Amino acid sequence: MFTKKPWRYSTTLVTLGAIVLGVVPVRATIASRTPGRSAIAQAETSLCRRVSVREGLIVRQRPDPNSPRIGSVEYNSAVYLVEGYRGIPGPDNRVWLEIVAPYPGYVSNGEVNGEGNLGPCTPGEGTATPPQLSTSPLCRKVNGEVAPQGIAVYSDASRFSTPRGNLPPNGLVLLRANSPAIADKNGESRSWVEITSPVEGFISTENLILCSGSPPATGQTPPVARPQGSRIPRGPLCRQVEPRVAPQGLAIRARPSEFSEYVGGVEPGGRMTLVENYRLIPDPNGNSRNWVEILAPYPGFVSADNLIMCP
Repeated sequence: MFTKKPWRYSTTLVTLGAIVLGVVPVRATIASRTPGRSAIAQAETSLCRRVSVREGLIVRQRPDPNSPRIGSVEYNSAVYLVEGYRGIPGPDNRVWLEIVAPYPGYVSNGEVNGEGNLGPCTPGEGTATPPQLSTSPLCRKVNGEVAPQGIAVYSDASRFSTPRGNLPPNGLVLLRANSPAIADKNGESRSWVEITSPVEGFISTENLILCSGSPPATGQTPPVARPQGSRIPRGPLCRQVEPRVAPQGLAIRARPSEFSEYVGGVEPGGRMTLVENYRLIPDPNGNSRNWVEILAPYPGFVSADNLIMCP
């Protein structure tokens, strides 16, 4: 007989009353001991949930594993459900939940009658409604007309740095106060700005407008700092994502399988470095694709069928 663990939710969830409109993802350690009844009750009064699967979760545009990927949420990070949420059966025998933060979209809560991929947040976390981004002078919006696929968030002012997630078209971000725009560290013709919400990182400034819908006025865009050198992959081991074949970019996996843990991504046209003496690895699940191991932008495996030689 299957027994539910106290820190996991089943896919049958009750409707909750509190509403949370947006929040910066929080990382905290969940206590290992079983919480008391009052702690559980307090945690259940909010729409905050914490990712409980080690590989993290992918946020998608629709409750479907084949829907476009909006972003990803790391293990132990917080997500916020929509008010009046319900479990949505998907075509993959999984239950999906709609969320509003850190990205609006849908996440899989695991198989029907399974333990679920989300656990409660710590008592009291997420019960307060945070300030709305749209009222802040530091608020910016992703211009959906210029960037209809959204934009990526990176760990540094370079598209070759570690991806932190993706922002959907018309998504809102919060700039870091008194943080200047930074010239691209690879010398590319773009500038970057640091953000603190919905995730911390850097985004390209060319795709941003004010949250009111207008481009930032003169003087509202911070001055550009000097470039910091070049780290563009080059040489015989350099490969590039073919944007016509992979317009959404490529996922980097921990092992050569689409079911392996997601460890990052490379945008369309992005570059990577193969391992020395690389070889093509047939898909272990029988799919008609080959995989190849890479070293950069970070170690892992990508589908080799979507790569071309670097120019």
